[in-house]
Amino acid sequence: MTTPERIEEEKQKNRKAILRLREEVGDALADYQDKQSLSITAEEAYRIVCDEKASGRKAIPTIPIWDDRFGPLRPGNLYVVAGYPGAGKTSLALNMAWAIAQHDKLWFCCLEMEPGEVLSMMAPIACPDTPIEDQDALLTKAYAVIQPTGMRFSRIPGSRDWKAMFKSIIRTAEMEKVKVLFIDNFMYLTRATKDVLAVEGIVSMGLKQEAQRLGIPIVLLHHLRKPDSDDIEPEPGAHAMRGSGALHADASAVAILHHPLIKGEGETYSTRHPVGYISVAKNRWGGGGKKYVRLDGERHTYSPASTYEYPHPTKQKGGRRSEADQR
Repeated sequence: MTTPERIEEEKQKNRKAILRLREEVGDALADYQDKQSLSITAEEAYRIVCDEKASGRKAIPTIPIWDDRFGPLRPGNLYVVAGYPGAGKTSLALNMAWAIAQHDKLWFCCLEMEPGEVLSMMAPIACPDTPIEDQDALLTKAYAVIQPTGMRFSRIPGSRDWKAMFKSIIRTAEMEKVKVLFIDNFMYLTRATKDVLAVEGIVSMGLKQEAQRLGIPIVLLHHLRKPDSDDIEPEPGAHAMRGSGALHADASAVAILHHPLIKGEGETYSTRHPVGYISVAKNRWGGGGKKYVRLDGERHTYSPASTYEYPHPTKQKGGRRSEADQR
């Protein structure tokens, strides 16, 4: 048997094994590991690289706020954007999606909102020069602008268990041949009546495997663990991610998006400050730090901000503010 024939036979074996994994998410993994060799030669690895280049697989740029910290989206990788509820994750993701839609096909699979709601959120992003006072006119113009692009929305029919939902999402991404898949959000994809942590681990692993099999980046939105009090909310880190920790382990990059809670004098409810930050909780390609950003809540658009605009929490030193906070 010649080398190309051997490579093709191995590819077919691997494809069948991963298809079994996709159909039976949890149980098929053990069979795949037990029956298939996971080892390949340098020649085969080199051929994979050549095939990827020939197929046009490339890193996909989004918006500077993201790309400056994490770089363009790389095919075959799982990305996570995590934040407290209401922190602006969907707005950030829609800005990234709109940038991609100008040149590539993507699917914004929203499990939390109806497609009309998502379209309404994207309307001022796609039409930045259109006044938002007349929502009907804005939505009509946004439809005309968005329709010719590669942007795809989601319509989730009825209630499905997590296995059926997972398989439907992956099947749709494959059928539509999308270049990027956004999923909003992980909590709605892993709802189960028992063994929730095990389900989260299985779905996390499955998303990573499917990103590699389909050769696309998957961007997943995820809630951070909400504090007990609505008025007290610590600055978050990766430790605040809900669940078993499998998602943090499987993702190639994890971004934390945070806009602190504020309450004006005499106000009953807290709101989120327009200036927040996106920080690097994990990045397999190196790099870290924070980038301060401003969210226009009406237009759902992001722009750069400075550390001086961010309401840093007061740090106490012997009952006095530190010098850093006084500056």
